[in-house]
Amino acid sequence: MDIKSIIEKVPLFNGLGDDEISKIIDICEVRKYSEGSVIFKEHDAGDYLIIVGIGGVSLYNHNKNHNRDIKIAELGVGQTIGEMALIDVRERSATVVADEETEIVCITSEDLNNLLSCENGMNYIPIIVNIARLMSERLRKTNKLIAEMVDSLEASRQFL
Repeated sequence: MDIKSIIEKVPLFNGLGDDEISKIIDICEVRKYSEGSVIFKEHDAGDYLIIVGIGGVSLYNHNKNHNRDIKIAELGVGQTIGEMALIDVRERSATVVADEETEIVCITSEDLNNLLSCENGMNYIPIIVNIARLMSERLRKTNKLIAEMVDSLEASRQFL
């Protein structure tokens, strides 16, 4: 897997120069997973971001009321998971499972923080801005989904 070609296509790194991309590549770690392998579990410590390099993954949340895992997303090559871990270093909000033979690229929050606090740290600010944009986009989609669900629930109550 060519880490550089993957990193250059990930919107999270838009706005970075060649030197910054090179330093990002230096802190990347590649991990391989077979189909069905758990990459991380909901409530695990969240201290790194992953980028799907090869393959695909599914994200699941556990529903306590029905005691089952609910698939909330499928992500493929170039997509990122765990952006919140780079910001707040809290527990994972979902379980991630490899849907097929999968290779991921990992960047730890510690390594990113080291880049942000180095002499040229301001050059990496676009990453934080891009994370904010991505989270904003996801929040908008979530808000729309909640509104649709509430509307459906209210409509179904009319028939009770």
